Parts: sequence; C-alpha cells; structure tokens
Amino acid sequence: MSHLRQIALTVDEQDPGRYYWVMIESKDDARIYGELKASQEAFGTYMEAFEAGAQELRRMVNWRDGLRG
Repeated sequence: MSHLRQIALTVDEQDPGRYYWVMIESKDDARIYGELKASQEAFGTYMEAFEAGAQELRRMVNWRDGLRG
C-alpha cells in the first residue's frame, strides 16, 4: 500500500476581509510544505473559507484508507 500523504489545510487572508483556503503538502521533509491546491474565489469569513477547503479535502479522501499517493 502506498504511503499516507501529509496534507494540511490553512486559510490565507490576502486582503482585509478576503479569505482563501489553501492545501499544503509535505513530500519528504515534514518541516517543509508546498502549496497543493488553493481556492480561486475569496470568502467573506475565515470559517467560510476553512469549511470550503475542508469540503474539497473530503472530496479527495478515500474514507477507508485516507489520502494516499
């Protein structure tokens, strides 16, 4: 079985009141993450952005085995 991917979800406020979800992933070194995916549209609150990102992450995950690659 392939390894479990190290993915995290964060929220970025690029301009005041404009929030974007960002998924980041570590490939080899767990201390270094790079952008995997990000929202193209801004959200009005932190939680709206976070929930939209979490929804996208849930779509990517195999519920039995997690997100593997």
